Amino acid sequence: MLRWLLLLVLLAGCAPAAAGKGESTVALSGPRSTEEVRRSYLAHWRQSDGNGLERFASTVQLVVDTRAAMSFVSRDEAVRAVLDDLVDLFVGPEYVVEKTIAMSSAPLLGEDAITEEEGDLSGFAPRFQAGEGRFRHFALNAAASYSVPETLVALAALLRGGDLASGSNGRSGDSAADVATNRIGREFTRLLRKRPLGELTGGKVHDWIVERFSL
Repeated sequence: MLRWLLLLVLLAGCAPAAAGKGESTVALSGPRSTEEVRRSYLAHWRQSDGNGLERFASTVQLVVDTRAAMSFVSRDEAVRAVLDDLVDLFVGPEYVVEKTIAMSSAPLLGEDAITEEEGDLSGFAPRFQAGEGRFRHFALNAAASYSVPETLVALAALLRGGDLASGSNGRSGDSAADVATNRIGREFTRLLRKRPLGELTGGKVHDWIVERFSL
């Protein structure tokens, strides 16, 4: 409980409680280590074409496709592997404390984790392009809402991140974009709960991401 309270205080969105600081606790099929798997996502990100939204959507799809093809003891571990991968990939090294607390496996990408650069939000609807933090907010809210009630995740975002609800006085464009992104991250986890990973391969997650961030 204390870990969860600390996490809610720290994050502008949060994620599952840590299970350890070594390799992933899930069983991978094949010789690749968890770090190798996550670095394959980085390679895809760097080599992929298209605007920022297309690159983001295709990378999230790759995470789902990769984990769907691996052997896990349970569906819960498979979903947690997806969420851990997303947090390690899209939450920058300046949030190492949050990542260490949040993930069920160790953060491994360090300084190589993706932080948004100029152009990375191209293709996103204008309401998502103010400020920064879309990737981070999506990943952390998705991970958090797998283990914590969504109302608490939303409260953490309000208290820590100042992400004021729509219509609040003083709401900036960046804050409004974060609120909308937080909501989509939590919705993504609802999708993972409802459908086996194998049913979300072949571009389904890609299309889902593009649809929501284009509106």
